[in-house]
Amino acid sequence: MTPGTLALCLLAGYVLWRIFIVMPHQQVERRRLRRLIESGGTLQKGDDPALAPCTTVPSVAKTPEEDFILVAKDMFRRISSAYAAGDKKALEELVSPYVLERFSEAIDKRIADKLTMDFELGDFEQVEIERFTYRLNEVRVRFITTQVNYIKNDKDEIVSGIFGRLRAVSDVWEFERRHDVMRAWKLVATQSESLL
Repeated sequence: MTPGTLALCLLAGYVLWRIFIVMPHQQVERRRLRRLIESGGTLQKGDDPALAPCTTVPSVAKTPEEDFILVAKDMFRRISSAYAAGDKKALEELVSPYVLERFSEAIDKRIADKLTMDFELGDFEQVEIERFTYRLNEVRVRFITTQVNYIKNDKDEIVSGIFGRLRAVSDVWEFERRHDVMRAWKLVATQSESLL
């Protein structure tokens, strides 16, 4: 056997070893990591993050709680803006059927009374998880935000709130994630009070 033939045989053996031994192991490991992340677990020492599936929210968080705070802030912005704008279509994707029904009633009443709501989110002064059962897919979050919101009538007169006045508001929102195909978080309950 010549050195060239020997080298070719070794190369072929290496390729076959990669195809039949290493690659199936990586596929099994990918599936294990996907199940771990989807069930709310975190990577452990020795897990290869390169094999982990991508998540929908890029995370620099160190814990699932910190990661969820990023999700909760985004949802707070989107839901509050959609509610103020009366955008029921956007709300359908973000809130439970029960919350959608309550929000829709308020939006319909606003429209019937010829009122519009102006909303502007200032800052998140505090975002705190009050209850976190990630594996059960339930999270309760307290938001303390600064906001400008007021309601105008059809003559563009402010009937509630003060134009341009930031006020501190405390909200407690509860989120759930169903075991459906999308596994998307939804707002299932709200509670709000003005602090100023």
